[in-house]
Amino acid sequence: MNINGKFPRDLTERERNWILWMLPEDKPGYRAYREMIKEMMIIGYGRFEPDNLILGQPNDKPDEETFFTPIISLGQIEMREARIQISIHREHRNQIQVDIVNLLGDTIPENVSEIRRWSYAYWNPGDVSPCTEKPVREVKIFSRTEHNLILVISPSDKKIWLHEIDSGINYIIPVTNFFNELLRQRKEIIDKTGGLNVNFIFENIDRFSDADINNAFINYSKIFAKVDVGAYEEVKEKKGLFSFLKRKTKK
Repeated sequence: MNINGKFPRDLTERERNWILWMLPEDKPGYRAYREMIKEMMIIGYGRFEPDNLILGQPNDKPDEETFFTPIISLGQIEMREARIQISIHREHRNQIQVDIVNLLGDTIPENVSEIRRWSYAYWNPGDVSPCTEKPVREVKIFSRTEHNLILVISPSDKKIWLHEIDSGINYIIPVTNFFNELLRQRKEIIDKTGGLNVNFIFENIDRFSDADINNAFINYSKIFAKVDVGAYEEVKEKKGLFSFLKRKTKK
């Protein structure tokens, strides 16, 4: 993607337009990122050249810890000639990693015909998946004092994200690690599937109660420390009430 390997350099007009579109201006969390990025330059590559770009201040060098921060925006720009996937990571020490990848080739043509664009960043409670326009399941993460997190599971595109109500930011959650924790909540399913089977879990997500999903997320977050869940708690199910509850995805 990069037009050359000399740093620092400004974002091209096309790069800037794509990145800012992935950060909805009407959400306060993303609006803050827009303002940060407007003041940044590309200062180097991340782990994978040339698709991982590190944004920062001109005299800075890429901080390797920036490479592993959670994704706050993930979306695509679909064209006749290319399909551009853009992911933007959480800021770390005034640096932000942005990945711009053509899923259909090694380079991005200059002249393109856009078909549509979408991003999980635009999702709000009650919405369908921005990618597939299919229903999703929403689970409020439990706390006696905080009511700011909703975990969203989208079987149609096999994605999970965490909606932060105050900021509007949607953090992308890695599926495999979260599902491993989810299976610990319902070990009898492991016996039936023989282990982690991502497709099976998405297709059967209604077999897991809200408590299963809440507790799996709390444990997952404690281990991988992607999101601060200090005020959030595990919940106990009342036997016979939730244990065999089969929920349907919201419409």
